[in-house]
Formats: sequence, C-alpha cells, structure tokens
Amino acid sequence: MVNKTYSRTGQRKHRRLSKKWRIVLAVLAVLLLGLAVFWYKTDSKHKLTTIPSKPYSSSDNSQSSPKTDTNSSSGSTGSSASESVKTPSSSPAQTSDVTLVAPFGSFVSNHYPGKNGSPTTEQSVCNTTAGATCYLQFTKDGVTKKLDAKVADSSGSAFWEWNVKDAGFTAGSWQITAVATLNGQTKSTTDQINLEVSP
Repeated sequence: MVNKTYSRTGQRKHRRLSKKWRIVLAVLAVLLLGLAVFWYKTDSKHKLTTIPSKPYSSSDNSQSSPKTDTNSSSGSTGSSASESVKTPSSSPAQTSDVTLVAPFGSFVSNHYPGKNGSPTTEQSVCNTTAGATCYLQFTKDGVTKKLDAKVADSSGSAFWEWNVKDAGFTAGSWQITAVATLNGQTKSTTDQINLEVSP
C-alpha cells in the first residue's frame, strides 16, 4: 500500500515537472524566434535598398565614354522621387543572336560626393548593347544599394540622376558595379575607383 501511494505521488510530481519544462521550453523557443527575426531585419548583411533616381537626357551630358573624375558634378539638385524609365521607346527589339557588350562608361559623375563642399548629386551612365537591361549597384560592409534597372536606348546607353544623400549612403568607401543582361547573357564591370562618401 505504501509503495502504491509513493508511486502515485511520484507520477504526479513528474507530470507537474514535465508540464513546467514544456512551458519553459515553449517560452524560450518563442523568445529565440523573436530574436532571430529581429536580427534578420536589423542585420546590415541582409539589406538591399533601391536608390531614388530620375531620368535625365543624354544630350545634357556627353557620357559615351568614361571621363576624368572631378570633385564637382552637375549643379542640379537630386530628386527623392523614384521615377525610372523601364523601356525607352527608342530601344530596339532584342534578338537572340546579339552579343552582350560588358558595361562601361561614367558609372558616377563624382567619385567623391560631398568632399570639400562638392555636390552630392550624381549622374550615372551604363553603356552596353542597345536593348540590354543595365543597373548599377553600390556595396559596403554587406549593404547593397541599387539603381533601378533600365533598358539601354538605341545608342546603347542608360542614364540616371540621383543624390547620395537621398539614397542614405553612409560615410565610407562603396564598391561600384554595373550589371548588364540580354537574352540570358549577363556581364558586369566593377569601377576601378570606389564611391568615397564623406561624413
């Protein structure tokens, strides 16, 4: 009789302990999941943002080839409105036998925005095969900022005007890469000079 009573008491205690541990483990699991989501959202290595830009006319800037960088660019002000021309009417139809040209050109008009009071407005150009899609991306410490992809016009150029401040660039050295795609082909070019953003 004594053994049966002890056995029942032990089973009840064991059930109570098991239930408490299950609750504790469930709470810990929820907390860990919450921390993981918070880390994922705040960790800079998972950030990809689109740079606000506006189209500008190629006639305003002769950008068919890379130019010598200066500390001053266009005096125009940047726009925070994201307004891109995805498919210019002058773009030729893509054909499968066209070879993609690796992007080249003046990827940024000023590699040192804000330095010594220089403007933070940038004009960017991607020259490639006419009808190809091109975009520019800027990377630093796992953070990537990207200009909207545009289709190169009949002369093979895509243009952007944007502002470093509007895009939220932090101070430091940003690697510049242009990426062009056409009919399954992809080619990229990295600028030999990084974008050096002043504090």
